[in-house]
Amino acid sequence: MKKISLSFILALTLTSCSSNPKDKLDSEFSFQGRPIEPWCINSITHSSSPSVNLARCSNPFSEINITSPVTPDLQKQGFMGYSYEYKSDTPVMSPPYIFYKYLGKTGELHAVHKMWSDGRSGKHSYVYLIERKGDNLNFINGYGGDRCMGGVIDAKVEAGKVRYTKQLTPLTFIQNSSRNVFDYNTSSSLSDCATCCYMTGEFSDNEMISVKLNPSLNQLFSDNKAGHMQYCFDKLFKSYVKRNKLTLNSIELNQFIDSFEKKCVKYKR
Repeated sequence: MKKISLSFILALTLTSCSSNPKDKLDSEFSFQGRPIEPWCINSITHSSSPSVNLARCSNPFSEINITSPVTPDLQKQGFMGYSYEYKSDTPVMSPPYIFYKYLGKTGELHAVHKMWSDGRSGKHSYVYLIERKGDNLNFINGYGGDRCMGGVIDAKVEAGKVRYTKQLTPLTFIQNSSRNVFDYNTSSSLSDCATCCYMTGEFSDNEMISVKLNPSLNQLFSDNKAGHMQYCFDKLFKSYVKRNKLTLNSIELNQFIDSFEKKCVKYKR
């Protein structure tokens, strides 16, 4: 596989950050005059400690080889990063990658939209809130998941708050609502897979403010049995789609959950 030099990657990274003044990184989120190395953002939530030192993580090339830079489409969106291969014999199912976009500050924290895969089956997309103390980055909080299981598809900082859109399964929809209607048996009775994209949710910080149902599902992932919770959820979901009620505000999504709780929670696998 073709390898790309470190100097070439750094040149592309700097170009992607400086080609548009609006896309320039805040000086508080740079290191030694350059954008923070994507591997540092990758490492901050992959180590046993939620902290990284920028001097130590800014040269990852003893561990990996870069195989391709950030794609033009992602670069236009403000992302930087690369696909890579491990120098060790780490088994992978697909090429690993790390891309991130700096969103801005919310209070004293820095927000980034991070997309990554370590080469296994997951393709993760998160918003992370990061504290900077000198040359150290500290992970504070994160919102997201693997594709339909909460994966972030768009994010920005607006009026001091992080606003983002996540893909949702039936399980992650209920879990991300303000209503906790679950116990262990309940949560294990709803679909939660990377291809079960029932809806997208709009969030402000960690609050879900609206959802959009996906009417184009070719298959609803139920057991097709009237006594099962997922079947009950699907029946409720279909009733909204049939009425073309595809966008639910905060009041309406709570009404959906009310109906789910009354009609479906009694069912267990």
